[in-house]
Amino acid sequence: MEELWSSDQAASCYKNVIWSPDGTCALAALDSGVIELYEIVTSEPTPSMRLVFSVSEPEIVYDYCWSPTMTSQEPSTCLFASTGR
Repeated sequence: MEELWSSDQAASCYKNVIWSPDGTCALAALDSGVIELYEIVTSEPTPSMRLVFSVSEPEIVYDYCWSPTMTSQEPSTCLFASTGR
């Protein structure tokens, strides 16, 4: 199996990963309360994932979701919501 991406958050582990509605991005929640946004890079011979940004919640993330109308072609629709403790 080939590794698609790795994270600098070595002390944490991923709780869940959800794909964007258009399939071009992924949100990953870590047990440390960090949410990371990854983008698929298809311009290379082997597709990979690139970390776009991360946000830290004050405590653990319970759930998160994309805006249902999200499309990477329209940046104003690139929204997600999260809930935490």
